[in-house]
Amino acid sequence: MNIKETKRIFLSTAAVMIIGMTVFSTRMAADAKEEMLQGNTGVTAPVEAETASADEGAAPEETDESGIVVTTNLSTLDVDEQVAGRTPWVTDENLQKNRVPEVNQLIRDFLIARLSGDRATLETLVDDPAVLDLEDMAERVNGIAGYTSVDCYTLPGPENESYMVFVAVSERITGISDTVSGLDGFYVRPDQNGELKIVLGEISDDVQLELNKLYEHPDVAALIDDVNQKFLDEVNASEELQAYIRELMQASSEG
Repeated sequence: MNIKETKRIFLSTAAVMIIGMTVFSTRMAADAKEEMLQGNTGVTAPVEAETASADEGAAPEETDESGIVVTTNLSTLDVDEQVAGRTPWVTDENLQKNRVPEVNQLIRDFLIARLSGDRATLETLVDDPAVLDLEDMAERVNGIAGYTSVDCYTLPGPENESYMVFVAVSERITGISDTVSGLDGFYVRPDQNGELKIVLGEISDDVQLELNKLYEHPDVAALIDDVNQKFLDEVNASEELQAYIRELMQASSEG
């Protein structure tokens, strides 16, 4: 199975699982979402994969109680070579990796609670518990057994002290030894008590428009390209993952 065929199969099953793509929790304009699913190919080269090694002076990794490995490197995503000559027009900030501890913890807690369907915990992590749809969440993470790594890349959001968070993960699929890369996204802002929450409720059209513009940030485009390429490489190297995606495609067509 070649790369293009693998990607086509995956995108056809995107409603079943969150693997190898970006799915934002905010409501998006249709054209922005379509651009995202196509891999946002405006960047000509993917970001070089990071090689975290203690011998090379890389930052250490920590494993929390959930078993998630979290890279503690606080450096910015290095995309200078890929976007030379391009200036971010949305914000002067660079995409930051694991820079905001409160955001990192919020996202890890949400991912764990979403996998287990822990409504009580999820209600403490989102801005509007009334819109939580556990059935939809369960469908989106169906087949995911856990995460071996979670890295949060943040950009400042359009509202005061808010963040757009791009979450690069390595996912363990039930019954499969090989892991696969994925990318998820969340809009995070403080509630009336100043506590950061994942936004699931309504946001203004102006804020949504500003969030859509973030897709044009060169760091974001490079990150999406990087994760997409990692996903395709991992699937092409794994017969187990290829078989699993074929099963998903068949189930989707029969459903």
